[in-house]
Amino acid sequence: MVIFRAILILLTFVMAGCLAGTKKPEHIVAVSESSALEKYLTADAVADVRKAIDAGDLRFLAVRGYTVLVPGVPNFEERFAGKYSYRVIEGTSDTVSGPADRELQMQVREYAKRYNQTLLGYLSR
Repeated sequence: MVIFRAILILLTFVMAGCLAGTKKPEHIVAVSESSALEKYLTADAVADVRKAIDAGDLRFLAVRGYTVLVPGVPNFEERFAGKYSYRVIEGTSDTVSGPADRELQMQVREYAKRYNQTLLGYLSR
């Protein structure tokens, strides 16, 4: 029991030390940043993918939540992370300022999902 307690205390200090050196989370979005997301409400994901492919940009789109997610691409890390990267849509977050912001975040995720699924179709050829 004494050894278990000593290990538990040691692990607590190790974890605290690891957390002390980390950056503050960047996923908290100010209300003013939400306006930057509004362009995705009318954006055409398929046309945007075609432009990206023509420019040689084969990155997927990611959104911030509790972790960074690549919507529409199950198991991204295992299947694609070794070959393809992603870019995060700035302003996405799981921290919302109200119902309108929550709806906006959901619509941006849907845009990213359509974009990623279209890109995935292209890469699967």
